[in-house]
Amino acid sequence: MDVEYVDTIILLEDERPEDYLGVFANYGGEVTREFHLINAVAVRMPEDQLYKLEGYDFIRKVEMDGEVHALKTETANAYAGFGSGQWDMDNINAPQAWEAGFTGKDVKVAVIDTGINYKHSDLAPNYKGGYDFVNDDDDPLDDNGHGTHCAGSIAANGKIKGVAYEADLYGVKVLNSWGSGSYSGVIAGIEWAVDNGMDIASMSLGGSSGTDALLEACDAARANGTIIVAAAGNSGGSVGYPAAYDSAITVGAVDKRNKLASFSSRGPELDVVAPGVNVYSTYKNGYKKLSGTSMATPHVAGFVALLKQQDMSRGFDDIRTILHENSTDMGEPGFNEEYGYGLIDAIKALGI
Repeated sequence: MDVEYVDTIILLEDERPEDYLGVFANYGGEVTREFHLINAVAVRMPEDQLYKLEGYDFIRKVEMDGEVHALKTETANAYAGFGSGQWDMDNINAPQAWEAGFTGKDVKVAVIDTGINYKHSDLAPNYKGGYDFVNDDDDPLDDNGHGTHCAGSIAANGKIKGVAYEADLYGVKVLNSWGSGSYSGVIAGIEWAVDNGMDIASMSLGGSSGTDALLEACDAARANGTIIVAAAGNSGGSVGYPAAYDSAITVGAVDKRNKLASFSSRGPELDVVAPGVNVYSTYKNGYKKLSGTSMATPHVAGFVALLKQQDMSRGFDDIRTILHENSTDMGEPGFNEEYGYGLIDAIKALGI
């Protein structure tokens, strides 16, 4: 009879036996990742052996390792030319921020995604390194294109400009060539961002359900000074994860007319909206237009980089307050579940 294996994340107590990893091996389990940002390990276990872990005091909880995906949609004119230019930058008043000297210089931004095409002429000047958790090496070259598109909206500096075009870019590859990955991989990416002193982690990915492990990782990033900016989701319904957590700045998408995109997820967790329809940015072999809350999120990540450049002492709560109080109101007056606190606005937020 074939053994059915499942991928789990096992949350641990601080106090544990010296040989605790051997417990999983005793039941046919393989530890695939050990975390230090949170008290947890990722373990591939025979499904029929899971119940045997219930009696161990050092185990807090056993969770299934969920799946996450890149949050984009293709657009009908995806390969169209540059067209009318970067309407997205104009809509959030990014050029006025640049004229005032705010370019994201010396701010570290991790793109936790499919990697980055760091050979792209628009991205190479700002690329500083990263890690590939899909293949477990230090070469996070993008084999999908999604991460490269997001990176361009943050810090492209060539044919096009990102919101924070002089920020330092780091590629953290947690999604494969199909744009899919696991919660354990995302947690590993967050851990890398914290360990390497990232100011911001841009996460244009998500899943339909949360886990205690992912929540604890996001909370730990917040406590350690890494600001997570996450895509709300493309279901048109409730906000996905990790964006639904209070330790993430949650981003929805609007079009060129600043109307809410039909796909943009909504709910009480939403913080702000940003351009996310027909956004022209870098791609793995050139440039491309894409839509999704994936495309809106890097605009906010770059925007946060401008706010950090203005005052590097600003933490998560400071940044969120600025976004809430200085965005352009959209939809019903005040906060609403479609637009959050409104469209990000560089003139208002930077006071220029």
